[in-house]
Amino acid sequence: MAGAVIPLRMRSDLVVSPRVHDGQQFWAVKDPVSLRYYLLRPEEYFVLQALDGRTTVTEVLERFAARFAPRGLSQRNCYHFLDKLVRDSLVESTVPRAGDRLYHRCVRRRAEARRAWMQTLLFARLPGFNPDPWLSYIEPRVRLVFSAKVQVAATVLVVYAMMTVISQWQRLTGECNEFYRHFAERNLTLHIFAIAVVKLLHELGHGLTCKHFGAEVPSFGIRLLGGIPAFYCDVSDSWMVASRWQRMAITLAGVWVELIVAAAAGLVWTYTLPGTVNAVARTVMILASVNSLLINGNPLLRFDGYFVLVDFVNTPNLAGRARRAVQSLMLRWTTGLDDGGSRQERPEVRQWLFVYGTLSLAYQALVLLGLLWFVRGVLAVLHLESLLIVFALFVCSMLLAGPVMTLLRVLRVPGVWQQASRSRMMATAIAFGLLVVAACGIPIPNYVKTPALVRAEDAATIYVTRPGRLVSTVDANRRVATGEVLAQLQDWELEEEVLEANAAYEQQRVHVNAMRSLRSYDPSVRGEYESEKEKLETMRRRCEYLAEELQRLTLRAPRDGWVLPPAVRAEEGEHERLAHWTGTPLDERNRNSLLEERTELCTIGDPAKLEAVLLVNESDVSLISVGQPVKLRVDGVGGSLVRGTIREVSQVGSVVDLRQFGGKGGRERLLEPSELTRPTQVVYQVQVRLDGEMHPLLIGSRGTALVRSNATTVASQCYRFLREHVRSSL
Repeated sequence: MAGAVIPLRMRSDLVVSPRVHDGQQFWAVKDPVSLRYYLLRPEEYFVLQALDGRTTVTEVLERFAARFAPRGLSQRNCYHFLDKLVRDSLVESTVPRAGDRLYHRCVRRRAEARRAWMQTLLFARLPGFNPDPWLSYIEPRVRLVFSAKVQVAATVLVVYAMMTVISQWQRLTGECNEFYRHFAERNLTLHIFAIAVVKLLHELGHGLTCKHFGAEVPSFGIRLLGGIPAFYCDVSDSWMVASRWQRMAITLAGVWVELIVAAAAGLVWTYTLPGTVNAVARTVMILASVNSLLINGNPLLRFDGYFVLVDFVNTPNLAGRARRAVQSLMLRWTTGLDDGGSRQERPEVRQWLFVYGTLSLAYQALVLLGLLWFVRGVLAVLHLESLLIVFALFVCSMLLAGPVMTLLRVLRVPGVWQQASRSRMMATAIAFGLLVVAACGIPIPNYVKTPALVRAEDAATIYVTRPGRLVSTVDANRRVATGEVLAQLQDWELEEEVLEANAAYEQQRVHVNAMRSLRSYDPSVRGEYESEKEKLETMRRRCEYLAEELQRLTLRAPRDGWVLPPAVRAEEGEHERLAHWTGTPLDERNRNSLLEERTELCTIGDPAKLEAVLLVNESDVSLISVGQPVKLRVDGVGGSLVRGTIREVSQVGSVVDLRQFGGKGGRERLLEPSELTRPTQVVYQVQVRLDGEMHPLLIGSRGTALVRSNATTVASQCYRFLREHVRSSL
């Protein structure tokens, strides 16, 4: 066998490039057909070059011993390496009908690729097109952007924009509270188009930089990132670039382009007035910068930052090796099996790979949770909360598919059960059972987070019951008696209607009196008299109704107490319905402003006795009971923490003006008024007695309350969450 001719020869179309890793010489080999890349050690590349279809195994072993003395190559290891070259399609066979075997191998490889694609459906890459001819045409015409002067100017732009945005940080955080409604309610198509353009520029930056350093770009298309479509540009050919700094530049090009776009968008947002352009610029600035720093630029995810780390530390296939290290260690811990996945790694390298793999898995889970949180916010604004369950189940199934398939492959190996440690498998089963018991049987503290409003205890809230223009009001923080006028509104159309109705009534009354006198002389008018009399009664009732409506324009105090102003209403942006007034209705500047129905004018109460009113959703009210402790963080006073106790829970859902529970200036609404008719959006008011003394100036302040409700198990909390979201979809 040693003297037999090896019927294999190195493929002539392979592209080879020298590489240096950790001071050692390597050879990067590119398969131009499958677009796969391999890194061969000098010994492996020497054997590959020796294959010409006429060389025997003995000759290969002798040449190897002469070239790498005193090291030698055993016949067994030589055959193993030849088999690997055949499986990787780096050699071609000189044996007749070898194409049939290659065809069957190709069919098996495609089947494996399809199974792998199904397992990684969340991050699947869809077929694209070859952009290399286009990029070859564009790159010479934009080569100036790669000059040092342009890059320095771009750096100055990014730094200046960053400092400008930081100076507007308070404004930015305030507008971020409305991000979901800006993103999902207004110009949704325009926002999505702007984000798509940013991602297109990101991938174009990769492609042009790759062409600039002499590599090819074989594919451009769409891939899925956590189930969300995004562009991709295949710059795997940068692996053939000898300089690792150039490879790192190719990898970082997309992140750098996004940072430049984010900087430009930040300046547009800073220097433009509120409107569509301002909102889109803010969206682009936030998403481009966050994506660059936390996702694309993070080395724990298999994106740009990961490949920069791979080149920087000279560790090829870092993610795959780290994944194998984690899987091998977990398999050994849980079953006692050793699949040999990391035995070829040095101990110090194995530890580093395990740490990196663990951090990478943890960060991927964190990113997916953030993605679910973002999708939840958008779906909530679009009233499609039920789709979150479908999306979450889809994500979890895709994440579990890979580990489960790996475990099944290991367990299907013949004789594997005899090698497994029964004690470790028993310990694993017991630990899993204890987790199930803990999730289903051990209650844990449960908290309900709700918006809160500070007001006077047992205060009477005065609402506008009929819209009108404000003529006069009492001053805030003064004492009034029962029945005293608090505000006078005016409705000219109603007053004119009252005058016309009264005049018509008087005219009809005179007419009926005249007919009463004539009916004794002319019996024919008796029937007409009765109909005119009924008409007079109808007109009288209408006059009384209009008089009552006119009285509703005069708001009076229902009890003795102090006039306390409501929550301050700030000026609203262009995206909102135009406000008729700002501040509070009691402010002097709001005279002649239009107050709509259900506008809160003021409250009548004692400023020395304050309470907090919470707004609890229907799904959480069953967890609330009298006597439960509450922690309240009040906005606008340094986030001070106030403690209290629930003293009353409303038994009937109520419709309230939810703007008073919103964000800054009441602009952020938890629910729109049109949503209050939906069964799943019924809200309940909960009154909280606050401990200690609070300053009267805190009346009308908003905050966030955390109620420690009855302890429940993790399983019951998950069931309640699923039940409420499934019910909302019905």
